[in-house]
Amino acid sequence: MAELAPNNEQYYVNLAAVAMDRGNSLLAAETLEKAAAWGISSPDLLHHLAVAQMDKGKAMGDKGMMGGMMK
Repeated sequence: MAELAPNNEQYYVNLAAVAMDRGNSLLAAETLEKAAAWGISSPDLLHHLAVAQMDKGKAMGDKGMMGGMMK
């Protein structure tokens, strides 16, 4: 049996994608923000996070979540 690793990017992206498909952009954004807190940063994760944030109506500026992860 395979174990899930908390630093596995694909786990977070897939869970967020399912949440978005079900119309739960808040859960999607929270899931991807948790991945970012673990230090996971990739173009795919950042793209999905931006889409989830926009979908839930949260404005992000240069000092927001994306700005901090792009360093």
